[in-house]
Amino acid sequence: MEYRIIPRSEWGARHDNGSGYRKLPATEVWLHHSVTVAPDLIPPFDDDYDAIRTLEQIGEDRFGSGISYTWLITPAGLIFEGHSPDRIGTHTQNHNTVGSAICYVGNYDVSHPTVGQVNGSAWLLQQAKAHNWIKYNQITGGHRDLKSTACPGVLAYQQIPTINALAAGPPIVAAEPVIEEDEMIVGQFPLQSEGWVSIPFAPLGNTDYTKYKGGKMWLGCGWGQHADYEVFCVSLEGNYTNADQVIPYVFKAESDRPGFFYIPTGTALVNIHYRVSGDPQLPIGYSIEFG
Repeated sequence: MEYRIIPRSEWGARHDNGSGYRKLPATEVWLHHSVTVAPDLIPPFDDDYDAIRTLEQIGEDRFGSGISYTWLITPAGLIFEGHSPDRIGTHTQNHNTVGSAICYVGNYDVSHPTVGQVNGSAWLLQQAKAHNWIKYNQITGGHRDLKSTACPGVLAYQQIPTINALAAGPPIVAAEPVIEEDEMIVGQFPLQSEGWVSIPFAPLGNTDYTKYKGGKMWLGCGWGQHADYEVFCVSLEGNYTNADQVIPYVFKAESDRPGFFYIPTGTALVNIHYRVSGDPQLPIGYSIEFG
């Protein structure tokens, strides 16, 4: 799946497209979160489209001009057009005419943004700058920087420097797990000095978590390089019969000696908190071996 902006016509917008026209490019970009139920990470993503229509109705009921945000990104990394970039939204008081808004669908005081959302935000900033929708390919700040609010959630707010660094770098491409064979998934995630990543554990598109065999997940950073990494915590989410199976892991590993941990049957999502020392040039790679 490559990143793209899903237009209003595709997700089924029913209400007004903002409250009027404005001059482009926008000089500010503000990060928000919806605090509504976050869709899951599993295709065919019908719940993602439903979530956007729900937010459109909320905006219509509150302000009478349709969906409030310029763009919305779900945990699966799907990017939706809200109001058109040249229209005025209702997202950031006193900044709606000069500013655009990215909204993460979900509550990011309690959930970590996924790799799809972080990378998708950086891709979106690059695209918006290239299309002259925004003047700078950077997030100006979070909603909380302008008023007394928790928005966009502390865990999303912490990702703004990472998003801006990625947006200022090479063109972003979607980081998809690659299925090598029936018994393994391999992939990688962008490397920062410290961060959180969330990796969906969905072998071969199977959506019945209870049938997952579980297995072993290996992590390695820059093989052959002088870079060490430390994993502070790995938390697992899924459909478990025994809640005690959700175990936080902590371990250290050197670049030439990858670390691993076990994933129990029923896992749907792996969340990893890591820190890297040294000067690695490669992203962190991972592989999941089932059974």
